[in-house]
Amino acid sequence: MANNVLADAELTRLRVALSFAFTPSVPVSDIDLFAGRSSQITQTLAAVGQRGRHVILYGERGVGKTSLAGLVHQFWATVSRTTDLLAVRYDRTPIDTFQSIWSNIAELLIDEFDKRGFAQPGSSAWQELIGDMRAGEATPHSVRRLLDMANKTLIIVIDEFNQIRHKDTTLLFSSTIKTLSDQAVDATFVLVGVAASVDELIADHESISRALAQVFMPRMKIDEVEELLTKGYERAGMLTDEGIIRLLAKLAQGLPHYGHRFGQEAGLAAVERRSRKVEHRDVAAAIERAVALTERSIRAAYQRATYSPQTKTAKYREVLLACALANSDDQGYFAAGSLRDPLFRVTGKRWNIPQYVNHLKKFSGPAKGPVLQMTGEDWLRSYRFIDPLLRAYVVLRGMEDQQIEEADLDRFVHRLGEEPSKKPDEQQNKLL
Repeated sequence: MANNVLADAELTRLRVALSFAFTPSVPVSDIDLFAGRSSQITQTLAAVGQRGRHVILYGERGVGKTSLAGLVHQFWATVSRTTDLLAVRYDRTPIDTFQSIWSNIAELLIDEFDKRGFAQPGSSAWQELIGDMRAGEATPHSVRRLLDMANKTLIIVIDEFNQIRHKDTTLLFSSTIKTLSDQAVDATFVLVGVAASVDELIADHESISRALAQVFMPRMKIDEVEELLTKGYERAGMLTDEGIIRLLAKLAQGLPHYGHRFGQEAGLAAVERRSRKVEHRDVAAAIERAVALTERSIRAAYQRATYSPQTKTAKYREVLLACALANSDDQGYFAAGSLRDPLFRVTGKRWNIPQYVNHLKKFSGPAKGPVLQMTGEDWLRSYRFIDPLLRAYVVLRGMEDQQIEEADLDRFVHRLGEEPSKKPDEQQNKLL
């Protein structure tokens, strides 16, 4: 009985440890568990704190931008304990405007002054500016004056910058960055968004590009996901081997969300067997659980894209799986011709572009979602998944439905996060 009690207690400890070691539902907050990204970390930290220099961190959804921004804030918040630097972070909401953002940031700055035991500037101008911010009357000029009068080095992280819906808000931020840079104010923005938000920001004031460090967050490389998994299992006190780590890393497709999801679910499957060692059967269980736990919106998008009354002949499910396996560039774009090999593997038949180009058009329009974003013209078009998590889900479904197997992950390994091509092969789009 004593042994059973001890065993049950250890299993409970392992379950709790796995929940801390892998966090698929929230950004990584522990720098010890943040794997890879050394180049992006170096670029961001090098720019942050330079007078007149700002950072925009961009990339696909789910690649870890928020985690990196959080760690940058954590790093500078730690540094600030022994300096006059103040670091604040604001997670914007879809309904925010320029004025509401600065109303909230003003409150965060006041809180930081109080937490650090710093006296706020005593001038009436400072108090007037704070009042304007709280009243929702911020302008680029008043923001510049407020930050300059703070007499501190300021790091301001704004997450979800891409959710800005109003052109006026983007224009006002562009103007603010320009005036902060021109006046060499000792304040640095770290804006977290996507490629489109970079383009919009620069389009409003092309001259601010010299003041922006544009840091692209690609998908993680296979070895970076392996590092994530290895650190997590070591932290939880779990055991496994290199082959299992490699397989889990391939399944993650360069997305840290799925790296954490597979690491956690495979570990929990092992614990349910009353074992601390993750084995191949636990990976199979993790795939099944990951599919079941996938966000409702992603599963709904998959069903909408693949459903047809003539399921057996329409082949939407097969073509979408080929899209998920197609060779893509570092921003997720693939050419229509890149589907040939995956389609042959999935269907056992050779397809030419005209046989499935209509599928791609429907995936890119309201008829089937859209689930793909299309760019370019005629036979030079390229495509990518609007939601990269859907791409990963499609592969998981393919494995669960036995359309593909583990060996296919090796065959398409360069397409799942190792060394993507620089751009889709446009020649593959030409008709044979």
